[in-house]
Amino acid sequence: FIAVKFLEEKDLRDFYGEEYKDYQKKVPMLVPFIGKKSA
Repeated sequence: FIAVKFLEEKDLRDFYGEEYKDYQKKVPMLVPFIGKKSA
């Protein structure tokens, strides 16, 4: 599971660029619906 996550993230970073990097900063790695920061 973790290995696939890292491989997929590389593809997503390559495709979406900075927009995906910003998303990664805001969203936890394994539970995307629980944000790191409260809005």
